[in-house]
Amino acid sequence: MMWSDVLAIITGAVLPILFTIALYYLAKLVKSKMKAEDLALIVSLADIAVNAVEKIAESKGWTGAEKYVHAIEYFKRLLEEKNLDVPESIWRPIIEASVNQLP
Repeated sequence: MMWSDVLAIITGAVLPILFTIALYYLAKLVKSKMKAEDLALIVSLADIAVNAVEKIAESKGWTGAEKYVHAIEYFKRLLEEKNLDVPESIWRPIIEASVNQLP
């Protein structure tokens, strides 16, 4: 088995499984701390921020680290606009999950 085969197995099977497990536990944690509609809004705002930054990054040539910083900044502005006070321990995994869902 070649390294490319191992990498294909990891990215094709293992990572989605780990992502699903992480989301399950994140959802349990968040549900205990906030309402479902707030969680849905936060996830939507994270997706909006990550996708917007991804589109901008194409023309600006940003690195992955730069995109991550810009996505967090934009996400925080969106939270402020909606008057949502969300601890970093909750929103950071949501941002990371949005990034992992990018094609």
